[in-house]
Amino acid sequence: GDPHISTMGLVDPEKPDEMRMVRSLRDEIMDILADMQKNDLKDDHAVQEEIRIGLRRLAVMLWGIKPKATVHIVRV
Repeated sequence: GDPHISTMGLVDPEKPDEMRMVRSLRDEIMDILADMQKNDLKDDHAVQEEIRIGLRRLAVMLWGIKPKATVHIVRV
């Protein structure tokens, strides 16, 4: 399914420009997953770290800060 993103205190859902940034974060997650090797995709820790690092890097570009990022993976 699609990634769910919580941006506690970073984004005002009432502002379209800020919601575009959330879509950018979601797109970044999908790009990271698409670029990963199949074996790495099976390793939860590898997936968590790649996404965490990628989102922090993007947050620096978007907001100029390195927020704490926690990645939760749910497999069904």
